[in-house]
Amino acid sequence: MLLSCGFLLAVLCGPVYGLQLPAQVPKGAVPGIPNAAGPVQPVWQLRVGDSFDVRTVVARRTTMNAGTEAATTVETADQQIVSYKMETLLPGGDAVFVVSIRRAQRTAEGAVTRNWRAGAAELNRLNGFSLRLKVDPEGIAELYPADGHELLLRKLSGGDEQYARFLRDACPSEMWANWLGRPFWLPQRDMIRADAAERTIRHQEAIGPFGLLVCESVLKPQPAPDGAGTMLSIACTPRFLPLLPPDSIAESTDLIKLPLSAVRIEEPALTGTVLNDSLNSVNARPPFRIIETRLTLKGSVQVSSPDVPAKTPASQAPRTAFEMEQRNILEIVSFAFAENIRDRPLRIPLPAAEPQ
Repeated sequence: MLLSCGFLLAVLCGPVYGLQLPAQVPKGAVPGIPNAAGPVQPVWQLRVGDSFDVRTVVARRTTMNAGTEAATTVETADQQIVSYKMETLLPGGDAVFVVSIRRAQRTAEGAVTRNWRAGAAELNRLNGFSLRLKVDPEGIAELYPADGHELLLRKLSGGDEQYARFLRDACPSEMWANWLGRPFWLPQRDMIRADAAERTIRHQEAIGPFGLLVCESVLKPQPAPDGAGTMLSIACTPRFLPLLPPDSIAESTDLIKLPLSAVRIEEPALTGTVLNDSLNSVNARPPFRIIETRLTLKGSVQVSSPDVPAKTPASQAPRTAFEMEQRNILEIVSFAFAENIRDRPLRIPLPAAEPQ
């Protein structure tokens, strides 16, 4: 089976238990956490029933140059709306969210191949899917339970067990938690201040069919470019990580024919910004409006081709050079308070960002 480049670009990304009504607690306390021990505030000081929506966009421009042929360029933009609703507050302060994916779609321009177009249909399979995410008070996210993505993998595999085994290697739970946990990089209110301490965030950036970049990004306060308040700058020199772990490559490639192999990455660089909340309040939830990262890199790769014999040694197979630019934008588009979830929540729409 030939795994489409499109699907790999698309992946970066049970039964619903009823909402739990908060018990009567003293003013200022948090449901589910005893006051006697000094309450541990959950992320953003959220309450059960609070919800918010984010719009995510991953825009890539990739240029491939085989040397003997003219360079080809393709531009894609994958976007979706991801909804988060706090379902449960655990005794230790961990918040459990029901996360739902909707309006997932892809647009593409340039030298778009059949595989790239197929990725648009595969991205649509994310629509309507929900899973649970547990976030601790420090913003560390994990799937809840850890195998909560298994239903989605089975759906994406179309019942093909070999394909499902490949996806378990290529799309582990940590990848999904990394993607869905991105809004919680700033776990507390009022973290975008001129006197705020630097903060290091460990995360991954998906670079389509080429693999992943492991980042330890430093978030540092600095004046906003328009002079209105403070923003956070993001900077990192990433480390390349193959799409498949080394110990699973041989087994997985026996099951699935990968279109790209032997990826080498050069000169990766990541920068970005975190813009303050549009409500301009130290008590705002969430505590930011937009997180944007910008990534540039170069590299080379071996591309599967019917013109290259299958038994050709890796050292003799031709290589194709490529360059990539990528923007990853996460924007808060609405937030719903649920101070009393018996009442209709107050939804606060946030203004759209200025065109870039």
